[in-house]
Amino acid sequence: MNKGLDATFVHYGIRKDDLALIHRLADDAGLPAEWLDGVLKAYHEKKVRNESLEEKDIQRLLNEQLDKVGQ
Repeated sequence: MNKGLDATFVHYGIRKDDLALIHRLADDAGLPAEWLDGVLKAYHEKKVRNESLEEKDIQRLLNEQLDKVGQ
C-alpha cells in the first residue's frame, strides 16, 4: 500500500478537483478568488494548529475574511 499524499492532494488539504469546484461556486456567487483563498488558508492554519473550530470560531473567521473583501 502506498503511503503519503495522493498526487491530486493540494493546498489546504483539499483535492484539486474539489478545490476547482469550490472556486467555481465562489466565482458564481461573486466572491473574489483571493478572498476564498484567504478563508481556506486561515481555516487550514487553525486545523493544523489544532485550534478550536466550533461554529462560533468559524463564523468569526469568515467575518474577519469578509471584512477584508472591501479593503
